[in-house]
Amino acid sequence: MGVTGCGNPIKDAVEGVQEKLMEGAIEQLVESETGVDIDGLFSAGVPEGFPASVPLPDGEVTAAFSATEDDLQTWMLTVSLSRVEAHDDYLTRLAQEGFVDQSEGDMGGVLSVSLYENDIYAVGVMLLQDASELGMTVMVQEREQ
Repeated sequence: MGVTGCGNPIKDAVEGVQEKLMEGAIEQLVESETGVDIDGLFSAGVPEGFPASVPLPDGEVTAAFSATEDDLQTWMLTVSLSRVEAHDDYLTRLAQEGFVDQSEGDMGGVLSVSLYENDIYAVGVMLLQDASELGMTVMVQEREQ
């Protein structure tokens, strides 16, 4: 009689440790080569320290990180969207929070890029849509004061 349907907890733990070590090694390599301090490179949650004054988009966060260069912080998150209107809703929310539309561009309906700013942050919003995927990336960067 055998046990079926159970995972191997030791293997799972080892794989988890390996992933954390790899993430740390890559973050250290990027920092040593570029001088940019990156945190949470492979995380799928809202990056630590994400500004409360920047609205979070609706949707599942599938990738995220934060980085610091020259004492300026940048946060990036990618979300999976269920409908394209969620992108438009997010741009409306940015405007409602006092961010000003600086530029917009559309590349054949496959990629849309928008830049919004206030006195403290610049927010880039990229919508990528194809036959099988709909996603949005939000990049927030502190502005030099």
